[in-house]
Amino acid sequence: MSLNKKAKSRPRPPMDPSNTAKRRAARSARFSSGTDLKYQTLRKSRMKEQEAFEAQQSKHWQESTILVGTCTQMCPEFEVAERTIQKSIHPYEKHPETHQPDPEFTVKAYHRPAAGKGPILPSDVRPPAILRKTTEYLLQQVLRKHPFHEAHAFVRDRTRAIRQDFSVQSSFTNESIYCHELIARFHIVSLHELKGQPAFSSQQEIEQLSKVLYTLGQLYDYKRMKNQANRHEPEFRAYMVLLSLGDPAISVETLSWSPDLIEKPIVQTALALHSYAQRNNHTEQRFKHVDLSLISSTNTEAAPNFYTRFFKVAKGFKTTFLMACILDMFLPSLRTGALKAMKKSYLSAHANIPFSDLLRILSLPRNEELIKICKSHGLQIEFTDEQPLSVILNKRALIHDPLPEDNEYSYLANTKHPKISISNIICVASDHAKLQRRRSKKDPRKNSSSKRGSNPKIL
Repeated sequence: MSLNKKAKSRPRPPMDPSNTAKRRAARSARFSSGTDLKYQTLRKSRMKEQEAFEAQQSKHWQESTILVGTCTQMCPEFEVAERTIQKSIHPYEKHPETHQPDPEFTVKAYHRPAAGKGPILPSDVRPPAILRKTTEYLLQQVLRKHPFHEAHAFVRDRTRAIRQDFSVQSSFTNESIYCHELIARFHIVSLHELKGQPAFSSQQEIEQLSKVLYTLGQLYDYKRMKNQANRHEPEFRAYMVLLSLGDPAISVETLSWSPDLIEKPIVQTALALHSYAQRNNHTEQRFKHVDLSLISSTNTEAAPNFYTRFFKVAKGFKTTFLMACILDMFLPSLRTGALKAMKKSYLSAHANIPFSDLLRILSLPRNEELIKICKSHGLQIEFTDEQPLSVILNKRALIHDPLPEDNEYSYLANTKHPKISISNIICVASDHAKLQRRRSKKDPRKNSSSKRGSNPKIL
């Protein structure tokens, strides 16, 4: 008690009036800067705009007017001022010399609808023409200036804001289709380029890709109702089929597509891959949430397990690079199904499967990868002089499904990469530049056409 009394009775040191004045001046300068004054002015005008906008809206949703964006920049002025005060300006959005927010580089960020923030105002939304300009800026200039793995998170967030602006305006314009097509290609390339990165989530990327393709399907259907067809529709319809590789019901959905769309070569290739990928040897599990396969664990009745045809078509010229990026997600499960199908076909009295034949069947380029696959599935390999000779694969062999971390094998898309920048893969139309496909040197069609005077044989 005596110590506390002494501490309370101890006199405080005298305060320096000059230091107090300096602190007050610094605080006043901090809270009365030009940025803060601009933010307060924009906030007042925003409140007036919100009152006028709410007064125009009717209580009945059928009588309410459709929101039309009025923002003429890539980022609304109020958001720039707000994020400047919050110090949430991305380094890509700052001027390289002044390190201050630049309207030419600042892009609207994605914001979830939250209670208490009020409705979305026209000044917050960009019209379709500005959204197209913003999409091209992100996927052309930003991806060319910065490494893809560093710019991915920034571009992914800003493209979500672009899709949100199209959604709130109920836009079915050509700009909306164009932007969604580029964004879909961006997500598909991300699945391949960022596979295995620590901060990358394939599940979240697939979720965003599914939403983009679903929106594109609605846009294409609307255009066909107006008797307007889009030239890139077959390409993205094919991606829809491949992304549903484990869903047999997708074949029923394609019955509503027009005959001219079904007959497109890229759609035919996707449907063939979907048909060949069906299998009936999935490991039945009691709970769906413990399924370790990207393909549905529900077996397809009377599936022929055409794994050889699947890999043949997948490696062929008709399968593009972006199609291979999607197929790479399903290759581990398809290889497991192929091993199970071969297990039922071979008796123990038969000779072991040659290692080179199994390497070719599973479409693997290196021996090390097949050795890793066999070990992860519990298969034994016979060696001769430290070289793999054959694989013991018959009805007596025990095969178990590998864990997800054991599925890091070679990717089909690596063999089909067009060797150009990612920005060009996303933004350049594949049917004009032929960037996504690489014709094999042994293609018989190319060799036959190069011979002069030779007539094609009609069968």
